[in-house]
Amino acid sequence: MKYLFLTLLICSYLNAETDLELSKDNQAKVDFKFISYPEYLQSILFMQPEGIETKLTESEKLLVDALILLKKNKIDDAKQVLEKSLTSEVEQVQNLSRDYLSLIYLMKDNYIANSELFQKQDMVEKLEKIDIMPTEIVNIQDDSLTVEIENNLILVPLKIKGKQYRFLFDTGTDKSIIRKSLQNEFDFDTFDLGASIESSSAEIDVPIVSEIDTVKIGNNTILNNDFLVLEDENLNFSRGIFSSDLELDGIIGWDIIKEFSYLFDFEKELIVLNPTNNYEKSENVFWLGAPFVRLQHKEGYEFNFFFDSGSYQSEITDMLPQKLELNQIDEIENESQGIGGKLEYTSKVYEEVSLVLNNTTLRFDEIETTESNNFGYCYFDGVLGADFLMSGKIFFSINRGILKVTEVY
Repeated sequence: MKYLFLTLLICSYLNAETDLELSKDNQAKVDFKFISYPEYLQSILFMQPEGIETKLTESEKLLVDALILLKKNKIDDAKQVLEKSLTSEVEQVQNLSRDYLSLIYLMKDNYIANSELFQKQDMVEKLEKIDIMPTEIVNIQDDSLTVEIENNLILVPLKIKGKQYRFLFDTGTDKSIIRKSLQNEFDFDTFDLGASIESSSAEIDVPIVSEIDTVKIGNNTILNNDFLVLEDENLNFSRGIFSSDLELDGIIGWDIIKEFSYLFDFEKELIVLNPTNNYEKSENVFWLGAPFVRLQHKEGYEFNFFFDSGSYQSEITDMLPQKLELNQIDEIENESQGIGGKLEYTSKVYEEVSLVLNNTTLRFDEIETTESNNFGYCYFDGVLGADFLMSGKIFFSINRGILKVTEVY
């Protein structure tokens, strides 16, 4: 796991399209059942602490409690518990507590606290020289954005200094990004933290921009957000994977995305920011270094899917077919296009899997396996990609823990 925990899984390209069909269920909602793993650490890494059946030490129980709180989006409560479990005599508990705390600090843009946690004194000294202002959202209001859809990817208009640019809307990217030529155009000051990001295909050294003072998404203004800067060629996804070039000015990442609620309506090519709604607070979405969605099998078992709108389509990991005894029908050569290049890998193709999101069934035909199943600090069962967002009206709010299909196309 890299120091800034920036994991970019962007624009996954698959040789055969998975067919995703949504349908509303009228049956009563099934309670979550949790998969029991034979070992404590497995249960934690697969984000299933509720399924642990063995007797726990006090510090092991603290880590379980913290992870359950994180899954309920109770970040501050989890932070207090993790600070206690950090002193555990069990090395695995201590290391995971440190990892989770670091993610929380980074989510809150507290780079200095994160540096101190990892005893990176040189980083602390560098950061203390920068007058970092907290990101602030002003004029928060309902607003409709007309977006572009290219190859199932969502391109959103973003204004910087009054000019409009094309940014990929990517829930799977931790920090927002701009291309270097755009940074040069406005002569933003940058500061090199000596950090790197890890994509699906490369590790790249990047500087961090010292706060772009004003960015507008629709009528909402974002003040003092810091963007990573990448060379232009790393944001040009045109190396043989799409029928047409996809050149980006940047990527809207989780640091901005988490500030709003959304109603996706791609039949009209619209995203409504902060829509008025009467949905009750739920617990089917949580954040642990990335947004995760809790899906159910028909038997009620919970599976955690990485929610990645920057992925071309949904995928499953190698572990899910083993858990559900799915029928493999093919094996194909694949490639994943990410920042810095592409990664070639072999995918298994499975006939069908149906999973439930609240009262909506997601049926995936000929679904393929992804090349990655973990972020180091956790393992997931699959990737819920942009094809899901194209299949109906979808409401999403991380602050309320909701991902909900409001209308099936």
